[in-house]
Amino acid sequence: MNLLVNQLLCWQSDNEADTQIDRILWIDFSGTDVVTIDIYDPYAQPILQKHEHMMAAIAANRASILQEDPYAKIIRSYVELKEE
Repeated sequence: MNLLVNQLLCWQSDNEADTQIDRILWIDFSGTDVVTIDIYDPYAQPILQKHEHMMAAIAANRASILQEDPYAKIIRSYVELKEE
């Protein structure tokens, strides 16, 4: 499995309120370093993480890749809206 820029990782926690969702902002050319940011923290700063650490967390079910982005919006053209 490959990590991709803009993918979302949900970090599991025993307390559901502590669950964190990070967006992948950047992956270095060698694929060893990944920069992420917490999408729900308004004061979040980018964090440099190791690709290996993230893949191990996914394999151990401590993190999972989200299929749906809570900030994604469907953009429709004026013509499509007018046809309705």
